[in-house]
Amino acid sequence: PTCGVSHFTPLFWVGFNRHVQCNRCATVFVSPRPKRERIVLTPAHERLQKGRAKLLSDIKTSEPLENVHVVNSYVTPEARLRVLVLDVGFGMGKTLAALKEAGYPAEHLFGIETDEENVRTVAEFLEQEYSMTGIRDRLFVGTDPVAAVGGRKFDVVIVSSVVEHLSRPRGFVHRIRDLLNEGGKVIITQLPDIDSTWAQALSGSFTHYSSPTHLQHWGRVRIQQLLEDAGFEVVTVSAKTAKSLTVDKLLQFLRPYRLGERYYFLGEEITPEEAQTSGDVFWRPQDSEIVHRAIIKHRDNPGVLRRELFKLWRADPATIEKYRQAADVEPI
Repeated sequence: PTCGVSHFTPLFWVGFNRHVQCNRCATVFVSPRPKRERIVLTPAHERLQKGRAKLLSDIKTSEPLENVHVVNSYVTPEARLRVLVLDVGFGMGKTLAALKEAGYPAEHLFGIETDEENVRTVAEFLEQEYSMTGIRDRLFVGTDPVAAVGGRKFDVVIVSSVVEHLSRPRGFVHRIRDLLNEGGKVIITQLPDIDSTWAQALSGSFTHYSSPTHLQHWGRVRIQQLLEDAGFEVVTVSAKTAKSLTVDKLLQFLRPYRLGERYYFLGEEITPEEAQTSGDVFWRPQDSEIVHRAIIKHRDNPGVLRRELFKLWRADPATIEKYRQAADVEPI
């Protein structure tokens, strides 16, 4: 955990990963760390081969645009032509592409990743699809961000979908400080919030617990504390609400979990037989609107929401009918 103490309380198992909570700082993390052979990541070139059109679409419609919106909230229109932006853990380069499309000069956009082959693949993609000539010279490889960029400084550092994958987040955050020009900003985005109503309602079935690469899990208080301990002034901490959830996507990834020899789903005990099949999720497509209504109605009460979702998962007729007739909640 971030506090360095090794005393913890076991919470649950999801797949091969045991999730525990630190008795001192309350951080939820995976212990022991998953073995490398159990983590299978798809190389960038394969992802491009299988879904180039989807990737191009995603850049215009999903998380990259959200990242650009956050960056824009801290950078004036006049400053956008001169600020230097670094995307740490740029993945498939979607945020870099979205920033270029939003008017940030390509020559002011930089990125860091840990795999040389992925960097080459993404550089070719950005040059071909977004005319980002010379971008390969601005994409760096390494696990130490300061060493990777060779002493360069930046006005904005984006850390998107990264912190939850780190085994040593304290050291990482301290190193990020050394990348900033005076008055620079670090923007951490797309970080799963285990303090959210949705996470509290789902318990061990929370989507992000099921990823084998998510080593530590964060709430708003804990991520703010991590940054303040590293010397940052935290300007704002915000979170998506239940209204912004894509219900179909969330239901698709719900998983059972284990505590000791017993199995649970949405905080309720289920049979071993159900645990073997619930990975496919029993939600029917027509249930999406009903589930959405339950989420909106009980978004401020995780305990009630969790029980209601479990009844819907079990296809309880009375519960289904209750939300089918509910007209006092916001529509999808």
